[in-house]
Amino acid sequence: MKKEKVIINDRWGNVDNPFLTVITPVYNRRNVLKRAIDSVERQSFRDIEYIIIDDGSTDSIDDIVEEFMESTELPVMFVKKNNGGVHTARNAGYKRARGKLILCVDSDDELKFNACEIFYKEWQKIPNEDKKYYWQMKAQFVDQNGQDAGSRFPDGINELPIEESWKYFSMAKGDQMGCRVAKVMKENLFPEPEGVKFVTENVRWIPLERKYRSWGINETVAICHREGDDHLSKGDKKKTKQDLRNMFWNVVYRLNNFETFVLSFVQRLESICKYCVLAHLLMRQDDKKIVKKFKLKGVQNNFWKIFFWMPSMIFAKIYYNRKVKV
Repeated sequence: MKKEKVIINDRWGNVDNPFLTVITPVYNRRNVLKRAIDSVERQSFRDIEYIIIDDGSTDSIDDIVEEFMESTELPVMFVKKNNGGVHTARNAGYKRARGKLILCVDSDDELKFNACEIFYKEWQKIPNEDKKYYWQMKAQFVDQNGQDAGSRFPDGINELPIEESWKYFSMAKGDQMGCRVAKVMKENLFPEPEGVKFVTENVRWIPLERKYRSWGINETVAICHREGDDHLSKGDKKKTKQDLRNMFWNVVYRLNNFETFVLSFVQRLESICKYCVLAHLLMRQDDKKIVKKFKLKGVQNNFWKIFFWMPSMIFAKIYYNRKVKV
């Protein structure tokens, strides 16, 4: 059963329709959270509200958030919920957002003082009659050393037809910061499959990139810091049963929606192989229920599953010995 506790400060009731909602999901990041909060507090553009979602942290952040809520002039909501993964924390924020636009600031991000102002000014550049065609603006990150964290957009990207511009956004490397339309996000919440605690962003980003336009910004709006043991980029750690469950659901979803994700034939076969390996690993971890629960759909998917099922047992055994935490 999902349990949520919602706390608001006195300023929350004084604002009805802010221009921008800033959302920070946090899980066990007490050591860096204050930096993210302070960067929101310093914003030059003030028509904002701030929602902080504690996704079941065990290193209590209550004192940090409550002190901020008392001292700031910004309207702030603090949501405490059971641990369900960052996708569920973002959904909790999207549902409660009152702004026209939503800016997600991770707990290890640090906004430049004029980040919200940049997004506000850029949004005004889009003609009012065209705003309904857009779902996001994307601007640039730098890392803690001041180097670009992602690829810059080509000149004139905002004048390109949607069929061309979406390719640049979908193929952009590294990190950019997205400021997204609240109405679109509320209508396209992340799926929350039972037993899964990580749903990749592309489950929603790729379909939305193909349906709506994006607005590219080459100004830097934030610093992405990379410290802490829980960061997702740490690819060398051993995989737990929960990691395998997460990976399994994501690959099943990708295969069952291969046309949406524009998978080539080779990419589809690679995903089928990954599905088979993960299924063997989960069954070896005595987790057959999850394999039965998340099924492949379609004749072709199931044909290739049968074809790769036996050979994939060899790779599953190698992966289990090297990468799986027993």
